[in-house]
Amino acid sequence: SSTSSTTAVTGDRPLLNSNRYPRVFEIWHLFGSRNRFLCGGRCMTGPEEDFGFNFCAWFCILVPTSVYLVVCGRDFWNKG
Repeated sequence: SSTSSTTAVTGDRPLLNSNRYPRVFEIWHLFGSRNRFLCGGRCMTGPEEDFGFNFCAWFCILVPTSVYLVVCGRDFWNKG
């Protein structure tokens, strides 16, 4: 559960003297990074200087997959 993963980070004690354990996106400040959180903490992106690396990684994943699906997908669709 998320409680067990956050207790290891906070030293088995609630964060900021509260009675509840924090959700994962509430403890980002302990790590001191420049990550950006979107959609209420559900999505996390890296700092601006990582944009090129992130774009390259997604490009290398999505382009070959798309080419494969376009080229081979027609045969799979037609042969059923």
